Amino acid sequence: MKLTLAEIAAAMGAVGDLGSLENVAPSGVQTDSRILKHGEIFFCVSGENFDGHNFACEAVEKGAMAVVGSQPPGLGCPEDLGVPYLMVPDTVTALGRLARRVRDDASAKVVVVTGSAGKTTVKEMLAQILSRVGTTCKNHLNLNNRLGLPRSIFEADPDAAFWVLEAGINMEGEMDDLGAAAGPDLAVIVNVGPAHLEGLGDVDGVARNKSRILAHLAEDGRGLINLDYPELVSAAFSLEPRCIGFSAKALEHDEASKLKGLARYHGEFLGMDEEGKSRFEITLDGATINLALDVPGALMAENITAAAAAAHLLGVEPEVIAAGLAAIEYPQQRFARRQAGPWLVIDDSYNANPLSMGRALSSAREAAAGGNLVVALGEMRELGSSAGSAHETLGRQIAAAQPAAVFWKGGEYEAIRRGLQESGYQGKHTLVSGADDFMNAWKSLGMDALDGGVILFKASRTIRMEQLAQAFIKERAA
Repeated sequence: MKLTLAEIAAAMGAVGDLGSLENVAPSGVQTDSRILKHGEIFFCVSGENFDGHNFACEAVEKGAMAVVGSQPPGLGCPEDLGVPYLMVPDTVTALGRLARRVRDDASAKVVVVTGSAGKTTVKEMLAQILSRVGTTCKNHLNLNNRLGLPRSIFEADPDAAFWVLEAGINMEGEMDDLGAAAGPDLAVIVNVGPAHLEGLGDVDGVARNKSRILAHLAEDGRGLINLDYPELVSAAFSLEPRCIGFSAKALEHDEASKLKGLARYHGEFLGMDEEGKSRFEITLDGATINLALDVPGALMAENITAAAAAAHLLGVEPEVIAAGLAAIEYPQQRFARRQAGPWLVIDDSYNANPLSMGRALSSAREAAAGGNLVVALGEMRELGSSAGSAHETLGRQIAAAQPAAVFWKGGEYEAIRRGLQESGYQGKHTLVSGADDFMNAWKSLGMDALDGGVILFKASRTIRMEQLAQAFIKERAA
């Protein structure tokens, strides 16, 4: 960040005495006093279990150049901290306003990727493609919320050719804050589904809130949306009629046929080749590329199409897009595959919702072909009043995948059991509490008698399903 303290205060609409530091530029921005570095500005952000104002003194002791707060500092701090104390109505809003000033000063083309499933994968794919034609910055991991996205902007190279930013929300109104901070030149909405329903209500609410990113497009900015989701089509086109469409379906049914003229970009999974790679045909506004990739086929068609379409809209040639996609590297815990003895471990444990869980099951079954499939799954959270019915549906989807065994961690196990029973599932299933319990259950159910196959790990982030995956891999490696 090259802004002086005076420019920062003006961007946030803050009040406070800057003293002799008004023309000094801080070394960075920090919201966590534990990792604050000398010369950074500390923002007093409050959460459910903490109040950042209580750490203002600690931040100053560690060398904070200035502090931003919405109330006086707490926990016995002196009236005069010895550094400028900038007052704002809301520190998170101020963080977003400062991010927008940094974004406006940068020369990079800004892309924002959002959706209910796959947005991190699309972000990674797109950044990988764009890096072949210019310097490209992206969110680290999934720093995509009202704190993470501004941090990503502060850390990005203002002279880069592209910024690829992921935006995640779970409450009404949050996308307006993210959109106002990022001001995208291109907004990509990968899909919508029943995710974060506690805060967003229903799938229509998800579509309406995701589409709000389109209200914050930069001048001459464009929106790229998936035409395969009716709720998204309705919400997006009512807000931005000039949206550009893509599809990863055959577009054969009547409603889809009406949209076919809007789908300038289309992707299709063509099955597996003799080497076990997934074949895709991607149409890029008239040009066609054919790919054979070591990725799960049906699961990835949508993500690949979204990334390829976005890159093409940004001026990347089809052959460069193909080369970028051929070098795909998965983010951690997102359908990452690893061989552990006779078992192919699919670690998709980073997060889960009904849309992504169903797709992961289908892709795991596809990877197992006619062999053994075992699933270690866990609760899908933030579904509100829909949780019970969503997990019953998941139980039926699990049964349809015909796994040899089902291991479940977290709540809603009874709903899963109902779904399994309604579908006539005859396989083994059990509830486990953690990694040790899982490994004990594996042995007690006689799973070592199987001659290998595919095992899928997936659940909402707070279930920590990766611990089960790590325990399974560790034992196989011993």
